[in-house]
Order: sequence, then C-alpha cells, then structure tokens
Amino acid sequence: DLDGALAAAGFGSGAISLIKIDVEGYEPAVIAGAKETLKRAAALIVEYSPDASTAAGLSATGLLTDLQAAGFAPYMLLSTGGVVPIRNEELGEFSGTVDVIFVKTARRAELSKGINERPRGSLTVKEMADCNGKVKKPI
Repeated sequence: DLDGALAAAGFGSGAISLIKIDVEGYEPAVIAGAKETLKRAAALIVEYSPDASTAAGLSATGLLTDLQAAGFAPYMLLSTGGVVPIRNEELGEFSGTVDVIFVKTARRAELSKGINERPRGSLTVKEMADCNGKVKKPI
C-alpha cells in the first residue's frame, strides 16, 4: 500500500503537495491503502475510470467516499484552461475515463490561485471529459 511504501522509503512524514495516481482502474485500491498519506496531501490528480475499476472488482463509489471522508473536493479541468468544481454525485454517474483533481477542502483558499477556478456554465461532466479528450499539445 502507499502508506507502507512511502514509510519504507523514508517518506512517511512531512507535507505532500500533490499525488498523481494513474493505475488503470486500480485507483480505489491505491486510495484504500493511503489513509495516512491522504492526511498529509494537499491535492491529488486521479485518473477516474469507474468502468475499469468495476472490471477489476473495485468500487469507484468507494474511492469517492474515501476521498470525501479524507476532506477532498473534486474539480475537473476545462479544455479552455482552469478548473471547475464538480460534485461526487456527478462523478458517480459518469462512465468513461477522466482526470479529476481532488483538493483538500481545508486548503482551498490557500490553493485558489493555483487551481484557477473558472465558471462552469452548463457543461456536464461527460461534456468536459469529451472536450479534454480532444486536447492535443505537442511536446
């Protein structure tokens, strides 16, 4: 688990600015094994793939519940720049794959400039995910 791996590597304490998790549907298992790590983290970027998680026998809903219990609120990237807040219920109804930024609610004011919050308008989670999937930038 992440808690044990970080402790074994000598990183079991201290603040964590950002964690990126992209493990092809196994994100719920990573989050389940990161209870202590989540207490120290300010933000996470998670590839949210409820279909892949379900196929692996894991609960995407459980992932959302665990992150909410740890004090995180979800945001989605806009293809035009910035992020918008979304609700866990919206993610629970989503099918597909999308990167979601989870920000520690207690640190939202401190991180507000960095997350560049924008108005959402009438965009649905699916519409935002579809637009983000079309963004191509050369390396």
